[in-house]
Amino acid sequence: MGRGQATPEGGNSGGSDFDTEEMAVARAVAEAGNAVYAQTPLLPSIITTAYTLRPRRWWTQRPFLPLPEAEYTRWRLYTAYGNRRRRPTVSDIASFAVWRQGIRRLVDMGSQ
Repeated sequence: MGRGQATPEGGNSGGSDFDTEEMAVARAVAEAGNAVYAQTPLLPSIITTAYTLRPRRWWTQRPFLPLPEAEYTRWRLYTAYGNRRRRPTVSDIASFAVWRQGIRRLVDMGSQ
């Protein structure tokens, strides 16, 4: 089937079905990736954080990216900023990843 043609289910195969919330998360992840590229010492923290926040079987759901679930993202934005629609800054994402890695180390040290 060509781009933009109707599918057997009656949908359109050429357009994007992403809602704005998913796209905002995807943009934030892309911006975080750019920040990581600029500050490579953050790479392990960002990758580990992204890996742990991915939903199970993420490849079976749109947008077919290992992004955190929308409900979790809304909750995190609300608890961090008091607003579910505020976009996190790149420095906020990087700070969260470093903070999470530090907490993880403390937990690991306490369990030994």
